Amino acid sequence: MKIELTEETIDVKVVLLCGLRACMGSGSYAAGCGIDFIKSNWSDLPGQMQKNIARDLLKWLGEEHLTTNDKKQYRAEWFALMQFINEKSPDVVTWAAGSNLCERERMAGVDEFFEVKK
Repeated sequence: MKIELTEETIDVKVVLLCGLRACMGSGSYAAGCGIDFIKSNWSDLPGQMQKNIARDLLKWLGEEHLTTNDKKQYRAEWFALMQFINEKSPDVVTWAAGSNLCERERMAGVDEFFEVKK
């Protein structure tokens, strides 16, 4: 079954974004499923959805209070996904960094993604 991913299919976008956020917080195999789905479907995702994924992922990766206490399961894998997104769509990462600028002082370990914003 092919999932219809257009700018108009808000119900599908909501489900995918909520699923992604659940996968980021999961300490189970769900993280790998979410990462694999995004990598496999990246080029088919609508532009705004790509931006929302990158924004949420960057914020999650950089949340200092969780990063410094090693509470993030599969952080290395999610970080690698952010690098994948940066390679495939640097403009999306530039947008995500810009949308997280107000949070920048409270973020750690994501400097390379903010470098594109300079």
